Amino acid sequence: MHLNRSLSQAEIQQLEAVVLPFNRQLEAIADSYVAEIRGAQERLWAEQRYEVESRAITEGVDAPSEPGLSVHEYPGWRVSYRLTRDEFPKIRDFDERIKQLKWERLSNVQAAMRGF
Repeated sequence: MHLNRSLSQAEIQQLEAVVLPFNRQLEAIADSYVAEIRGAQERLWAEQRYEVESRAITEGVDAPSEPGLSVHEYPGWRVSYRLTRDEFPKIRDFDERIKQLKWERLSNVQAAMRGF
């Protein structure tokens, strides 16, 4: 859009080559992130750090939307637990690394496109 023209196939391939290493790193981090979340959920469950409430009490009330809060609803009951970044520093570290990689990827794309 900023070029006021379509990209050529060669330019598209050049951009794909620029973003590929960043995307691979982001995919690896995403896999680690998901594994860390699963592990955190398993620890919370094993430590019984969740709440169970009857849906009769909360009928018609939407599940609250708060950072780190996970709510699972089943017929007649609701289970909720909270994952905080302070408790799980690896998750916070993953978030920071993801932001950094996305910024670096964008910067590299912009630099490549200045040459078009």
